[in-house]
Amino acid sequence: MTDLVSAIDALADRLLTAGIRVATDVRDLNPPSVLITPPTITNRFKAGTWTAEWQCLAVAPNVGTRPALGQLSELIAAVVNALGGEPVTATPYQLAVDGESDPLPAYQLTWNARVR
Repeated sequence: MTDLVSAIDALADRLLTAGIRVATDVRDLNPPSVLITPPTITNRFKAGTWTAEWQCLAVAPNVGTRPALGQLSELIAAVVNALGGEPVTATPYQLAVDGESDPLPAYQLTWNARVR
């Protein structure tokens, strides 16, 4: 059975244990932090297992390009360290948030993980 809440909570716990600020809802976002979004799901042949394609966002406050890139570099390195080499892809991203005048600088972090 696909239990998204448990999978997201487990990922959040791993990042929190490493000292990384985490949000699972954009309303709780407090950059610099990681916003965990629901993964893309691929069911496996064996019952009770599935693969999650995670697409989380490493988000910095809008403090100018150079300072934001410095914060994002540190945040991405912390996530990779906390997850043992994942994520494998980091793509520049601009996160539009209701109530913010400008988008927040971010990186979309992507990797696959088998979930049981």
